[in-house]
Formats: sequence, structure tokens, C-alpha cells
Amino acid sequence: MRHPILSYGLLLFGGGILVWNEIRSALAAANLNNEPPQIITVDPSRPDPAHEGRVVHVSGEVAAQHFATDPRFLLPGRHLILRRIVEMQQWRKQPTRGGTTPTGFSANGFDLFWSGEEIDTRADDAPPEQQNAPMPLKSESFLAEGLHLGGFTLPPDVISVLDKPQPLKPDRQMAATLAAAVPGAEGILDGQWIILATEPARRPPLRPSAKAVWPPGTLRVRFEEVSAGPYSLIARQTQNALFPFPTPSGGAHFLARAGTHPPAEIYREARSRNNFMTWAIRILGIGATVFGLLGVLRLRSRIYR
Repeated sequence: MRHPILSYGLLLFGGGILVWNEIRSALAAANLNNEPPQIITVDPSRPDPAHEGRVVHVSGEVAAQHFATDPRFLLPGRHLILRRIVEMQQWRKQPTRGGTTPTGFSANGFDLFWSGEEIDTRADDAPPEQQNAPMPLKSESFLAEGLHLGGFTLPPDVISVLDKPQPLKPDRQMAATLAAAVPGAEGILDGQWIILATEPARRPPLRPSAKAVWPPGTLRVRFEEVSAGPYSLIARQTQNALFPFPTPSGGAHFLARAGTHPPAEIYREARSRNNFMTWAIRILGIGATVFGLLGVLRLRSRIYR
């Protein structure tokens, strides 16, 4: 590596993330390898006051009084969390590419790209026709209200441990629903995305076989969700509510798994996730450290020549 800042930066980043990961992994392992004694499996339909303050295992349907919805598009569904991801076709300054461009519509050093963030090309002295308009719609997350599992109420932060948000597969009905909320737009399916097109796509000049490019300002939208359904939780019972239970490291957390599972399986999966995360971050940290160290050694070898 020829850039000393990048080399030292990689070295510090790699070393730092390795130290942080080992501490995180050790704390997680201490929590997951020391199961609370006498976890009680209880009937969620009838919270028993005798279990007050105990760590309990419950399985059942996690639902909500008011499911999450997108106020702009009002998509139906039993969503515990609903994420709207939005990107807009925008101009962006391009580095020199030796005459080649991604779309074939480049001019003045700018080209068209999908971006989830507003790009201000005025800072790059773009001509008026290549200055991006503000995004009229942005990414946002929506949470359900009044979460409950049988007779137990649940705090909103339990959603983050239930499951990873899954892509919501679009269909023609969803595309029509989104298009109806945007005046003059047509909803067009494109993989996981719905393109809200107010103008037709254009073929790049002199490249008729290339993929069509949507005009600047065109929006595309997709959704992710965590849906209501059967889950198994390990938590602390406080009256008719479930809260995170204390851990050996001094913290508190929920354990959850989609479906109906005994406590041993919930812990087994949690340990597996922790091991996978530990090794993934460890490999990333080792890779960054090695590349940074090689860069530093090369720099030092040039200095002492």
C-alpha cells in the first residue's frame, strides 16, 4: 500500500476490532454458557403471580393490538416491524473511467446511480440539469404497538431479538398500491424493488442492447418485515409482562427463537449465532491487520533503502 494513512488506519482498525470482538464474545459466552437455574415453562394464556420475578420460558403467538404499517402506502399485513427502503435515481460525480461509463448517459463527469441518500451535486459544480432534486420519499421503519404473547405484554425492544427482518416479496397488487399514492406514477416490478415511474426508461445512446436507464428523480421502493407468528421466549416475568432477565455479566437480555422450542434449543441456537459472529468478525479483523501490517512494512522498507 502506498498510502501511509490507509496502512496505519487498517492496522488500528484490525487490532481494535479484534480486541472488541474477543471481549464481546467472552461476555456473550459467559451469559449463554450459564443458563439461569430452574427456567420455568409457563402457560402464556394465564400468567401466574406465583412466578413473579422468575425466569420463564413461554411459547405462543406474538401479536399486537396495532400492527405496523406504512402511513404513506398503508400496506396490509401482520407486521411487527415494517421497513421501507427507498432509493432514487440521481446524478453523481464519477472518477475518470477512460471513456467508459456505467449507464451511457454520463456528461460533464456525472452519471446516473440509484442512491438511498440525497446527493448534492452542486458541491461538484454540476450544471443545472445535473443538480438532483430533494428526495420526496425516504427510508423509514415502523413498529407495531401493544405487543403481547397470550396474556403477557411485551416491550417494543423485544422485536429486535425475535427474528431478522425478511424481504417482503412484491406483487402486482403491492405495485398498484404504491403507485396510487404517487400522482402520475406507474408501479413496475423489478426483482425485490417496485419502481415508481413517472417517465419511461431510456435506452443509452449508441448502446441499444444495454439495459434501460430510468430518468433522474425516479424512485424505487422495497420492504422488509418481522411478521407476527409463533415464537419461543426466555424472559423475566414481572406481573403480566415479560422483560429482559439478568445475565452473569451484569446486563439483561431476552432470548427468542421463531417457532416452538424448548429452552435448551433456544440456548443452543444463541451459542451457534455467537460463534458464527465471533469468527466472522475475527476473520475481518485479522484480514485488516495483515493488510495494514504489510503496508506499514513496505513503507518502512522504502524509508530505510
